[in-house]
Amino acid sequence: MGKGSAPSAPDPYQSAAAQYQYGTQAAAYNAALSRVNQNSPTGSTTYQVTGTDPATGAPIYSQNTTLSPVQQQIFQGQQQQQLGQQGLASQALGGARQAIAQNPLPTLGQNQQFGQQARDAAYGYATSTLDPYWNEQQRSLDSSLRNSGATPGTPAYDNAMNQFHNQRNAAYSQAENQAFGQGLNAQGQQIQQIAQLQDIPLQQYQSLIGGQQVAGQGAGGGGSSVPQVSGVNAPDFMQALQNQYQGQLAGYNANVATGNSELGAATTLLAAFLL
Repeated sequence: MGKGSAPSAPDPYQSAAAQYQYGTQAAAYNAALSRVNQNSPTGSTTYQVTGTDPATGAPIYSQNTTLSPVQQQIFQGQQQQQLGQQGLASQALGGARQAIAQNPLPTLGQNQQFGQQARDAAYGYATSTLDPYWNEQQRSLDSSLRNSGATPGTPAYDNAMNQFHNQRNAAYSQAENQAFGQGLNAQGQQIQQIAQLQDIPLQQYQSLIGGQQVAGQGAGGGGSSVPQVSGVNAPDFMQALQNQYQGQLAGYNANVATGNSELGAATTLLAAFLL
């Protein structure tokens, strides 16, 4: 039989503790690799350890960005400009609210009343021109018919006057239709004008708030993002222990096989000797 005993399996708790230790060390190393101090014409960015996390024990870093004197002036100028734009935007918003309050949109009834007033005005203007014309035409026709011997009540007179009234009614109907269209146009123009009065200060306010941008750049001129650096993976310590155990176990099994083979050979020789 083989000599020695089989190797014991690795303690899982010790293996996990070792793996955690190597993992946290690798994480801290990767963090240190990614925090590279930067210096450029626009300024600098530095990192320093300012404490330790009480739960994990990981180091706590602080990032400090310092702009060059010229960039600092530009940044402060941008901040002042934004403050000025905010003040103007507040004034514009107040003006927009005041414009809306002073120029409210009419209700449906108010708008219809305005359109009716426009129709009455347009039709009154048209009749002020039509009345003298048609009155004169009626007097002229009446005189002409009487001079020709046609008097009221005769077919010739009545037919001529009926035709005249039809023509005059058509003219007044056309004037009324035109006045109705002008009233509708007046209703739409009223809404459009009030909307414009409200919209102008609103557009000014939107242009002011739309032009604001958050200023500020990192020391590298392209923001304050941390450079990406390839990290180092933590070693798989538990797998290494497992490989070690498997190797020791394989060696033990080989020794047992060798011992069993030698024992078998010795037994064979002994049996031959006895025979």
